[in-house]
Amino acid sequence: MIGLLFFSKTCVANKSGKRGIIINFFKPLFIVFLLSSATVLVSCSSNLDTKITEKAVGTGYIDIKEINGRWCFVDLDGYPFFSIGINHVTYKGDIDAKTKRDEYQQNLIEQYPADNGISFSSPKWAAHSNKIMDDLRVNTIGGWSEIPNFRDEKYYITILYVSSSSWALNQTQDFFSDLFIKNAENTAKREIMDGDFLEDENLIGHCIDNEVDWSGFGTKRRSIAVRYLNFHKNASGKKVIIEYLKEKLEIIDKFNEVFGTDFENWDEAYEYQKYLKFKLGYKKLEDEIIEIIANQYYMVCSEAIRKYDPNHLVMGDRLVSFLTPKGVVKAAGKYLDVLTVNNYYLKFGLQKILPVLQGNMRTGNCLESFYETSGKPILITEFGFRARTKNNPSDKPWIYLTYNSQDKRGKKTYDYIIKHMDTDYIVGYHVFQWFDQPSNGRSSPADGENNNFGIVNLKNDLYSDYTMWYKKANEEVNNIIQVIE
Repeated sequence: MIGLLFFSKTCVANKSGKRGIIINFFKPLFIVFLLSSATVLVSCSSNLDTKITEKAVGTGYIDIKEINGRWCFVDLDGYPFFSIGINHVTYKGDIDAKTKRDEYQQNLIEQYPADNGISFSSPKWAAHSNKIMDDLRVNTIGGWSEIPNFRDEKYYITILYVSSSSWALNQTQDFFSDLFIKNAENTAKREIMDGDFLEDENLIGHCIDNEVDWSGFGTKRRSIAVRYLNFHKNASGKKVIIEYLKEKLEIIDKFNEVFGTDFENWDEAYEYQKYLKFKLGYKKLEDEIIEIIANQYYMVCSEAIRKYDPNHLVMGDRLVSFLTPKGVVKAAGKYLDVLTVNNYYLKFGLQKILPVLQGNMRTGNCLESFYETSGKPILITEFGFRARTKNNPSDKPWIYLTYNSQDKRGKKTYDYIIKHMDTDYIVGYHVFQWFDQPSNGRSSPADGENNNFGIVNLKNDLYSDYTMWYKKANEEVNNIIQVIE
């Protein structure tokens, strides 16, 4: 899931299954409220009543098409569908930071014993879980799910981690290096071959990674452009960036103005490895450099995936909506079939405010700017809402929206789905996640998240008041498709 923000005077955020965010937030709270009130709340374009009544020509594998004026996936025979999914559909829960136990899995072992009465039966668990998903009108298992248990019953996506650049790894790859290009191809080949994905008719497509740290939320608040400048002088990526800046700025004095340095020549700029940030007024230049880096990333990774799996869609790196530089989305549009975005609502509307403060992509109006900038349809690969329960404090991080009942949590989920699907460019949504987090917080990643995000609780009981609304939304979305034979 998408990790989120802890705010004090320094705002620290951590990601579910995968992230840590650090953002200085010295602005007084009244500025937050001022910006919130100034934000224009534009309704998404009305498309929920626009039906898809035609099918496309099938290609033998899942594809993406625009039919009757709106984007959708189409199956191997050309029939349209939207991807309605759940992340983390697995029998492997989170380890409780205090007890060091996986309470969810322990409960499943008792509920689904193998025929020998001793070990756990994953097929029995999968059969029961599949019935729940069928009733909820879910057709896709999302990221970090048990693909072998569901691949014959559901559509699914993969996360290949081609670049090993997830925020959680807290490292920056040189996408221009020969080693990276070689490793990307080897990883794509291994994951695709080992997963036996090439000819799978239920596979929608491959995500390259999850939440690459473009803006610096997991790496000391330094954007990837600054981190490339801090590479060794012989690094391929640093050479590309410095040479671009030499051509753009022409003289070293202008370079010094951008970074607050006092170099006498370009050799010193190459040697230096302690760049902090671009000075105010140079956000456009920083975005240009980020676009150069992102262009290389998407080109290398998409080519590697398509080399070993030309049959399925390439769907990006599950961008953190409110922390995404514009240059990344511009580059992504050149190489991806579908843009994947993890898009959570935050308290005080911070998902709209943070991009304004940081000069990143705007998230308002149902991610419309992401579509306009990339030109590609969008799959929301993570979103979710939490409530306070007897077993889940749901207070880490505090920045997530939190409700007092499953009914209110469900109604918010319903509203979110209907609003975002009332567009012509969003092709599906994957809720985070199948089960709740531990009451004492997760131990890995060590962010202590303790949230009620589950479709089921840790006893494997369904949240019926919540899922009633979720099912209602899914039924209304599925009703958009009314193919006339």
